[in-house]
Amino acid sequence: MKPTRVLLPINAKGTTSACADVAFDLARLFEAELEVLHPCPPPSQRLPYATELSPIYFEAYLDVSRKQVAYEEKEAVAWFEKASADRGEVEVQLLTVEGLVGPAVAQRAKTADLSVLPTVSAAADEMFAEARDAAL
Repeated sequence: MKPTRVLLPINAKGTTSACADVAFDLARLFEAELEVLHPCPPPSQRLPYATELSPIYFEAYLDVSRKQVAYEEKEAVAWFEKASADRGEVEVQLLTVEGLVGPAVAQRAKTADLSVLPTVSAAADEMFAEARDAAL
């Protein structure tokens, strides 16, 4: 049975070139769909753990967090466009999900046949550590 969907979780900067190469090659080899997943914590989940925040600071912090989310999504799209530009005949889509990394990756990994993630030594980013655990 050949795989029909390959999952490639990325952060705002993408993923390692080895992971991108493997994911695109597997999708091409098995004529599978490649789903590039960018999980991004929403603004409300980026708030500092404080006992009290005045409403003015709360709104200001949410505004900054919204701008950060927009920036991260823009960076992920730029990486995706660059990575998929020279890959030939591969059915690929970018899915940006506002939510916690673990649940977002776990949900999409359940419907994928293969998940491609960097090793601990290749990408020590906390996002990838959480994504690896969730994919398993």
